Amino acid sequence: MRYGTIAGVDKPLSRLVVGARGFADEGACFAHFDACLEAGYTVWDTARSYYDGETDRLIGRWMRTRGIRERVAVLAKGCMDGPGGKRVTPRELEADLRASLHDLDTGSVDLFLLHRDDPEGEVGPIVEALHGHWEAGRIKAYGASNWSHARIGEANAYAERHGLRPFAVSGPQLSLLERKATEIHWWRDCPGIGGEAGQPARKWYRSNGIAVVGYSVLGVGFLDGSLTPALLPARLAAGELPAWSVDAWVNDANTGRLGRAFEMAERKGLTVPQVALRYVTSLAANGLLDAYAIAASGRADRMADNAIATDEDFTADEIAWLERGDAPPEREPASDRQRGLTTINDEERSAC
Repeated sequence: MRYGTIAGVDKPLSRLVVGARGFADEGACFAHFDACLEAGYTVWDTARSYYDGETDRLIGRWMRTRGIRERVAVLAKGCMDGPGGKRVTPRELEADLRASLHDLDTGSVDLFLLHRDDPEGEVGPIVEALHGHWEAGRIKAYGASNWSHARIGEANAYAERHGLRPFAVSGPQLSLLERKATEIHWWRDCPGIGGEAGQPARKWYRSNGIAVVGYSVLGVGFLDGSLTPALLPARLAAGELPAWSVDAWVNDANTGRLGRAFEMAERKGLTVPQVALRYVTSLAANGLLDAYAIAASGRADRMADNAIATDEDFTADEIAWLERGDAPPEREPASDRQRGLTTINDEERSAC
């Protein structure tokens, strides 16, 4: 497992983050979390809106019963849109943060992200509120998920003018794929930063020293290893792919990236999901982006396989080849240690 650091957090942060998902019972959840910790994961993702707060409660009880709060970095999120619309205000921020702190049974979270943006709202009051919670010790570092880099720049310009703590982290959709513009409700107003269109955002994050924790690294199943470029036309013709997946991912450029992911998997003795995850974590090793990747699976062996995949990094040339099909990398012998499982199942797909 590779590790990084984010200003304000005094723990090594695993480049792969344990993604939030549902569990049948607490015992199975705790056993899974134990295995992830043993595999090298140190960051746990949660949000007030996930499973009606159940992920907060499960992580909190697990940390308490194991006595491992100081070993685990909690990435919490609040201010998710509600039935009445946007909820990005200082009042709702405080309500969500305090509810998470209560259920996590901890005095502070290591990272706190605003789950959604309200582009029509002023950034000043939000930055002031976040800074106040940082001063009070409730948050070690903060940022936003699903904010554009321009809005984060606006927030940090306000922070600089007023001597406040800036945003240190962003949580956009990030993968080898480039997500197309879409009006599908869960993607709307949620910028993706993969592919050619995402280059300006990635460059801005790199230039401004802001870490990125990417979600949907597997394209919600598009890079899970079950869909090949050869199968794609038939599955499209049969209507077997969800409309939102077609809307978000299907074009010639992404089909090329999908094919190269399969070829890279064969060259390296990896699975396609391992290639997708290693691509994101390798961005940091090559100085391209201080990137982390959220990985979600209910199977401990898959999570261990994912961790092994990040023990090594792609080179800059390999990254360029995966992204754009530049000069192909040299073939390398497969490593038995890197071999893992080929696909994820439908239950896991929704969390990736």
